[in-house]
Amino acid sequence: MRRKNKSSKRQNKKLREIRLNKLLVEAQTHHNQRRLEQARDIYQQVLQARPDNAAALHGLGLIALDIGMPETAIEFFTAALQSDAGNTVVKKALALAYIRQNRIDIATELYRELLEWNDSDGDAHGELARLYLLSGKLDEARVHFKRAFAVNPSDPKNLHGLAQLDSDSITDEVLKTVEIQLAKPELALQDRSSFYFALGRIHDQAGRYEEAFANYSVANLAKPMHYEREKHTRFITQTIDIFNAELFERHTDAGNTTSRPVFIVGMPRSGTTLVEQILASHPDVHAAGELNHIEHLVGSLSSQTDPQPPYPQLLGAVTSADIRSMADAQERLIVQTAGHNASRITDKMPLNFLHLGLIALMFPNAHIVHCRRNPLDTCLSCYFQNLSGNHSYAGDLENLGHYYRQYERLMLHWYRVLPLLIHTVDYEKLVAEPETASKQMLAYLGLDWHEDCLHFHRTRRQVNTASLVQVRKPLYTSSVERWRNYDRHLSPLKTALGTEDSASATRADSISGLQGAGRGAFESFGYGT
Repeated sequence: MRRKNKSSKRQNKKLREIRLNKLLVEAQTHHNQRRLEQARDIYQQVLQARPDNAAALHGLGLIALDIGMPETAIEFFTAALQSDAGNTVVKKALALAYIRQNRIDIATELYRELLEWNDSDGDAHGELARLYLLSGKLDEARVHFKRAFAVNPSDPKNLHGLAQLDSDSITDEVLKTVEIQLAKPELALQDRSSFYFALGRIHDQAGRYEEAFANYSVANLAKPMHYEREKHTRFITQTIDIFNAELFERHTDAGNTTSRPVFIVGMPRSGTTLVEQILASHPDVHAAGELNHIEHLVGSLSSQTDPQPPYPQLLGAVTSADIRSMADAQERLIVQTAGHNASRITDKMPLNFLHLGLIALMFPNAHIVHCRRNPLDTCLSCYFQNLSGNHSYAGDLENLGHYYRQYERLMLHWYRVLPLLIHTVDYEKLVAEPETASKQMLAYLGLDWHEDCLHFHRTRRQVNTASLVQVRKPLYTSSVERWRNYDRHLSPLKTALGTEDSASATRADSISGLQGAGRGAFESFGYGT
């Protein structure tokens, strides 16, 4: 009888385990298909039966990360590790959650622990290398990128890290290894594109410009991105129509009067990271990186349902109370990010140039630093970067030219109508005369000169942009007129930009109605010169 009861208990336990495993598979399927609420409910159902189930706790932590709640994710991952201390997948997820909180030191320590367990973990070497890179520890990053590529050559991020930091390590043997990876038919299209971007960089650094352009072209072809020219042109036109001088006059005293925010804007690859690093070297400036606060606000406004018109049209009927409410909420986010001590707080989200009208309504005393660079150099550098997200224009030279012209058109409008001054930083002038340009920028921000701004490459802070290696070095001029190395390939871009004499004349005519400071500012932007 006892044997029968024991057998029955074992069978029931086995059935429960089978049922829980089926639930976990179902939850993971929902999660993979972005049905997060269904996945969450099933994970919670598993925890009701087994409160210490590491897989369910891990799943809930991943959902928390997906919806932007890293603190909650940390709680779930920590609980999962208490149940299954040796689970490397959960430990890596915990490190990612700390990275999302910008707690790089803790994430770094977690990856070190993972490598103590298994020094052949290529993922851990690669992620640790990227964390060292973020923190400006280039020698440590180089060591771990080499190890990561040796252990896991199938991850193109490891090759890209080597190309950034140690071009001498890119031997013929390394290139043969990459050829083997590219020959695999099962290689994911995204990874294939990333390998070609890395190869483009390697050939560019070696002065093999034809090979470089060929690899960059294939990289972009392997990364399908859909850019709708008419849709974007329509958005720019609507923005210009809505944010007119009358709108700003109507809401003169509506916004938050703080003068702390500094918005560094411009096209990607126009020098925004360099400008931020120079300002970050000043003791009265907190550099907050690329914040998504404005982007999220615009997203929430864009999702408004009827009877509200979409963004930006809805701002035509906005009240001063609405503006103040939005501004106060944005200021609270700024304080959460940087605290109360810094006199100036930078937001280096380049594409905020699209929303300078909204920014000026909310923060009439804010500072706008507009970074400008040679159009051909800017667009070519975008083409050479593995950009994603809001940069669907970047994989095609004609699309890049179109996007750049729309950027110029909108910036011309902002110079004309914004009730606050915009300070323009020309990249070529900045690298040629860094002290003069930096002093002018600090004067615009109302800050005294500080010598550390000339030694920005020594400033220890986390930089998470495509220029994170460049800003760890003293200024150099090799990126000025880099486009000439690729001139024979740039006809589509030049045509789209309208660089012919007739187009230049049109640009000169476009400032004929500007007077005084407005005209001078736009002449510095490259019009009428």
